[in-house]
Amino acid sequence: MADGDFAEFATPGASAGACLRIAPSAEKKAFGGSAEFAIELPKAQQVSIWFRTRWGGTCANSFELVAPAGPLQLIGEDGTYGAWHWVKGSRLPLAAGKNVFVMKPREPDVQIDQIVVTADEGFVPMGVEQ
Repeated sequence: MADGDFAEFATPGASAGACLRIAPSAEKKAFGGSAEFAIELPKAQQVSIWFRTRWGGTCANSFELVAPAGPLQLIGEDGTYGAWHWVKGSRLPLAAGKNVFVMKPREPDVQIDQIVVTADEGFVPMGVEQ
C-alpha cells in the first residue's frame, strides 16, 4: 500500500517494468505519505532487509524505514546514482507472525523496485531477484 508522495511508476529497467517512486521535485518541500510492506515469519529470527533502488542524485538517495522493532532507520545515502543497485538496511530482530514495515519519503527522485528479507547473513542479492 502506498500513498502521498509514494506512487507506482512505469519505468524501463525496473524488475517488473514498474517501481515505487518519490517523484523528482524542483523545489524543497516537506514530504508526506508512506508505503507499507509486510512479511510473515514462522518463528522469531534476525533478518536483513535489502532494497533494490535507483537514486536521482546526491540529494535524492535515501528514505526512512520504520520497522516493527528498533529505531527509525535511514536507508541509502550511498553514492551510486542513476543505476539500479542493492542497498542493505540494518539487521533486525523480528517476532513470529506478521511484521509490518513502513517506508517514509525523505528526498525526491527515489525509486524502489524490489525488497528482499533474509535470515542468511551472508546473502547478497545480485541483479533482479526472482
